[in-house]
Amino acid sequence: MEPVFSPIMMAFGVTLVVGISALAFLKTKRRFGGNVALIGIFAATIALIAAAALFKVERDAQAAGFENWSDRQAAAAAGITDPQAWKQKRAQAETATASEDPERIAAEREQAEAAEAEREKAEAKEAAERRFAPHCLNPQDGSHPEFVSAVKARLRNPDSFEHLETRVLEVDEEGRNIMVMAFWMRDRFGEKKMETALGSFSNKTCGSLAVEFRE
Repeated sequence: MEPVFSPIMMAFGVTLVVGISALAFLKTKRRFGGNVALIGIFAATIALIAAAALFKVERDAQAAGFENWSDRQAAAAAGITDPQAWKQKRAQAETATASEDPERIAAEREQAEAAEAEREKAEAKEAAERRFAPHCLNPQDGSHPEFVSAVKARLRNPDSFEHLETRVLEVDEEGRNIMVMAFWMRDRFGEKKMETALGSFSNKTCGSLAVEFRE
């Protein structure tokens, strides 16, 4: 630990130097210089004793596990004698203080606002896409499974069915989507030809509501 120097001790040192100077050089005031020198020596001795005592107190506080004497006094004022418990409490207080840092709070608020904006953007995109009911269609070929089954059930040769394309209109006010499906089929003569079927389904449940087509 660094030695403790106080302004008072320095003042006493100056007084001692002045007294000795007066004793050495002021022959006409040798008695006055001697008195000043004695006062300076006495005061400097007391200051040194006080500094030594303070040094011991600081060293004892550090040996006990505290940062210094002031840290130990603060722990005692808080009713804590265990240096580890005090260190933990001090760390918690520092963390709490850091958590109140305006710059950190502003940065966290900015991040939260950015995350909220991204979430709203994603939700808006999902809502826009949902109007065309991609959640109701087969992700592989874009067909509506239930509608395909309903159409095939009406064909003379359901095994000849080949899906080409399904187009879906935006959901209406009643929550329905209209769709048009193009597909290949074979007629009664075995000839392959393209046909279309018109239908609708619930945007919410994806259940097919109507089927109209020509063979």
